[in-house]
Amino acid sequence: MRTNHPAAPQVKSAGRFADVLEFVGQAGEPPTFREIAEGLGLPKSSLFNLLATLTARGYLQQHGPRGAYHLGTMIATLAQQRQQPASYALRAEPILKALVARLNEACGYYELRGDELEVIRAESSTQALAHRLYTGNRVPLYCVSAGKALLAQLSAAELRAYLQRTPLRPYTPATVASAAALARQLRQAREEGFAQARDEHNLGTTGIAVAVQSKGRTVGAFNVAMPSVRCTPEMAVRTRSALAQAAATFERGA
Repeated sequence: MRTNHPAAPQVKSAGRFADVLEFVGQAGEPPTFREIAEGLGLPKSSLFNLLATLTARGYLQQHGPRGAYHLGTMIATLAQQRQQPASYALRAEPILKALVARLNEACGYYELRGDELEVIRAESSTQALAHRLYTGNRVPLYCVSAGKALLAQLSAAELRAYLQRTPLRPYTPATVASAAALARQLRQAREEGFAQARDEHNLGTTGIAVAVQSKGRTVGAFNVAMPSVRCTPEMAVRTRSALAQAAATFERGA
């Protein structure tokens, strides 16, 4: 589908860049090179250079057996930079300290960075066997608990767009393997108010997370990460209770 715009002075090359991005973003299925060329009526030589430039700059991604094109992470990154207020790290820090004091497990506060999750603040457990979180690390959304908690807050259209541009790379044999399976997990997270990932990004680690809001808008997530052997049903209940209290404390500061 090609969007019609009111007549206005246009730079031809910029217009073609916009046409390609709109075509890919509005396509029902990720389009191939030939489908873009036919849909926009562009010469293949010109289109090849356009797609190469957009892919190199991160505005498009190409993957899958058909070599189809998806919107790249740069678009979400730019939008996030425009919309994201200053980090809520300072508000989160004392809450994390209270969480780790209560549970003695690794705890983190995360915020979105494009289609990735960044560890903004982290507190470590004193136990000998413990998961380690490192401030500044970035991880995929779909296979960690805090990422699932944030994905569960997206609208149906936002989630479809995310899945269209994000291949579900398997980090472990337990990593969620399909969009349908991820959608089921996110429905459960919305119903329960918590998201969980067991052995999906790192074997032997289970995370439980809750999204948090400020002024009615989701801004980040808290999680607790522990060795899977310690995540008993009783520990999961304790963790959810502690996370619920942490979220309420954070949101009272909105």
